[in-house]
Amino acid sequence: MIHELMPRAAVREQGAEAFRCGRSADDNPHWPPGTDAHIEWLAGFKDEQYRDFNPRAA
Repeated sequence: MIHELMPRAAVREQGAEAFRCGRSADDNPHWPPGTDAHIEWLAGFKDEQYRDFNPRAA
């Protein structure tokens, strides 16, 4: 699987980009759920989704 060769940051960026393109969290291409790639993609998606609602401490 190609996602096993990708850095975690790249998988997270894919998730963030999916949110920016208007896709849903159910569109996660990394299966099965629970794998590192699935979780990283979802983390990137959720980080982008809640960026304005949950500002990070400086």
